[in-house]
Amino acid sequence: MSIFLTIFLAGVFACIILDLWQIGLQRLVGIPATNWGVVGRWLIVGLGTGRFVNDQLDDTATIKNEAAAGWTLHYAVSIGYGVIYAVLMYQTPWFGTTWLDGIYFGAASVVVPWFIFLPCMGKGILARKTPNPVKVCGLALAAHIIFGVAMAFGFGLFGT
Repeated sequence: MSIFLTIFLAGVFACIILDLWQIGLQRLVGIPATNWGVVGRWLIVGLGTGRFVNDQLDDTATIKNEAAAGWTLHYAVSIGYGVIYAVLMYQTPWFGTTWLDGIYFGAASVVVPWFIFLPCMGKGILARKTPNPVKVCGLALAAHIIFGVAMAFGFGLFGT
């Protein structure tokens, strides 16, 4: 199997596992899953205006195709993480497909939502503009660890 197909499959696999994790949390304990429509709105407004930090995103009207844009971005970013995972796995002697490698990767990857994505969505660095920043950051960390372990498993499953 080509490395490109492996990256694609591992990224999509990890994203599906992450989505199932969020669905499970929502059904079992009432924690809402990520609203990918709002993410799509952020992307569409950002591309249209060149402004990618949006403090009024929650108050912005729904935009046609925002859900499709958000879900597409979600899976594209996951495949992008797959590229990073592949580089680490194939270019370093100490990184592989163990669950521990996945935990490390997931824990490291959470810097993206904490310091980039949440601020761009108007939630502040480390979600400080939300009612419960510790909860938001903890949920992001848990989700990214699940995602990282799924990525490691995906590379083990689909790898060359």
